Amino acid sequence: MALAQIVKQPYEVLNWIHDFSPDCQPGVTLTLASITATNLLTQANSSSLVIGSNPAPAVNGQTVCFQVQDGSSGDQHEIDIRVTTSAGEQLEADLLLFVQQQ
Repeated sequence: MALAQIVKQPYEVLNWIHDFSPDCQPGVTLTLASITATNLLTQANSSSLVIGSNPAPAVNGQTVCFQVQDGSSGDQHEIDIRVTTSAGEQLEADLLLFVQQQ
């Protein structure tokens, strides 16, 4: 499966929504377990740099809403979203964030 890609400039703060509904039965609710980011060039945890905290990441129905921010041009980050469902499942999604000055 292809990873979703987010492309932003260093200054930009973007709202992002990841939809888990294709992986869920109707009526199932989600709880956010974690959202983390890793700089792919350094392998360092970059969560506090590129995942916005105001507003905090949140679940809305079967989607997870969060902001991506900051970063330096040329940075590449993998964002990992983990949720649990009311049906007892554990789901995970990976996204790629590219920071590019245009």
